[in-house]
Amino acid sequence: MGIFFDEESRSFKFDTKNSSYVISVVDDEGFIGHAYYGDRISDADVNYLLRTDENPFVPSKNNRERGSFFDAFPSEYPGNNVGDYREGAISVRCEDNSRAVSLVYAGHRIYEGKPGLKGLPATFAGDKDSSADNDNKVYTLEIDALDPCIGLGATFFYSVFPEQDVITRSVKLKNNSDKNIFITKVMSAALDLPDDGYELLSLHGSWARERKMEFRKIGYGKQSVGSIKGKSSHQEHPFIALVDNGASQKNGHVYGFNFVYSGNFLAQVEKNQFDSLRVLMGIHPENFEWKLEPGEEFQAPEVVMTYSA
Repeated sequence: MGIFFDEESRSFKFDTKNSSYVISVVDDEGFIGHAYYGDRISDADVNYLLRTDENPFVPSKNNRERGSFFDAFPSEYPGNNVGDYREGAISVRCEDNSRAVSLVYAGHRIYEGKPGLKGLPATFAGDKDSSADNDNKVYTLEIDALDPCIGLGATFFYSVFPEQDVITRSVKLKNNSDKNIFITKVMSAALDLPDDGYELLSLHGSWARERKMEFRKIGYGKQSVGSIKGKSSHQEHPFIALVDNGASQKNGHVYGFNFVYSGNFLAQVEKNQFDSLRVLMGIHPENFEWKLEPGEEFQAPEVVMTYSA
């Protein structure tokens, strides 16, 4: 169990006790796609699930339909203003007022352990004395990505807790250009999944009746929970789950997402024309703008994900 890289298919596979998660790098430009998240599987090469051998194909085979590719491709961290009409995970404003951003694969590292997030709370793998205990093992993948047009770099952090069936995600941005880049949105996690009739579970409430469970059918368009009051609270909790219709504590497929952050947040699900769901979770973009000067970095908070059948 842990993190494996298959060079032939350019696929990363995470295995926990009961689940698998697969990321694949596709086409000459190095688009980073989400291939699979669900019950544990043995096959690392599941690139056929990305359906890049069907219309509109990848840009290297059919560049006239580049916009259609972006609009259908299950992106691991979708950009903005390049042809994907679903909401992206990141948006920027450059000094020339251009706003397009698309991050492609540039390299990766896999290692045992998990780095802390400077200035932010985060999950950890037990105390130092228990590092040899298999129950506390954690493995980390760092994927480096780059938008070569604007000089924005990103590192996507994935840490896998195999025994707990947990995957954590966060993003760090870096301005590699010689001009300022203004970050106007940066989600910590994005996930594209086929819609299998899931309901959205969220927690809401008020004083003395916190965390009331609410289930709602996911229709076309966007549904979200969030806070712009400067903090999370009993009114809106930084947690959502996708659940099978009729799922219980013992049965049904459930994807859970929790944001390790106490400030403004957004947790959103969008269903598009192809019956695909896009989950976004991160700092709420309302009133958010961060000036990233040349050489500077911005670390986004962490999202904890889990899957159970």
